[in-house]
Amino acid sequence: MSEEFYNDGNYIFINTEAAEAYISDELFDKTDEDPTASSLAYITGEGVHTLGLFYMRFFNTSEITPELRDKTRVRTLNYPNLITSVPSGEITKKELTINGQTDTYRILRYSKGDILMDAVSKKSASNVELLTKLILRGKIPKSLAYEDIYFVWKKNFEINGFNPKSPMALIQAMVARMCRNPGNLKEEFRISAGKGTANPHDYIMLGLNQIAANSSVMVALSYERFFEKLTSSLIMTQEGTPQETSPIEKVLTL
Repeated sequence: MSEEFYNDGNYIFINTEAAEAYISDELFDKTDEDPTASSLAYITGEGVHTLGLFYMRFFNTSEITPELRDKTRVRTLNYPNLITSVPSGEITKKELTINGQTDTYRILRYSKGDILMDAVSKKSASNVELLTKLILRGKIPKSLAYEDIYFVWKKNFEINGFNPKSPMALIQAMVARMCRNPGNLKEEFRISAGKGTANPHDYIMLGLNQIAANSSVMVALSYERFFEKLTSSLIMTQEGTPQETSPIEKVLTL
């Protein structure tokens, strides 16, 4: 256990004078604005219910100034399961740049002795379903570095006692396929990551629908949302965009 926390067997508490957690605002409940919105984080009377994947900073003083915040090291909480966190301070919203990416965050303010999360997480298949859906939609928290995504997914399986009954190499391949170069969505991020020249947070994770739209005309038209994919297919054809050719397409065009 890190010195920033202490564990009494029931809860994990903050062990520094103060701490802040930064959770992307887009993950919070917005059903009052959009009834179809799916939310990952909720503020309730108990605290904040969210996935334990977010940035944190720890401070040796309770007086946190913008200057102190900027020069304090950013850490990442990597606990890929639902948690209930109970900060005693005010929850605010602010635009911040962390690891080179600017986003609007909900800032959770903790004091020493506040509950970060339960010490023992309940096993549930619904926790696996939640994270899997989040990944497949390309909506994972920005705090995750590219190389962490596979291990976080695997750890979620382990925490919940879940066997995916699929080779883990397939899970790795899915992550590699979904993470793209922000400057060229046709290019998988693994290419620049493998050269060691890319910021590990500077990727865009596409959902399955976007993957289909950015692969080839055949893949796009054979996926859902036909009229949307027809538009992307026409653009690919008109611009002469290089397309991937699947083995099935080769068989069909023999």
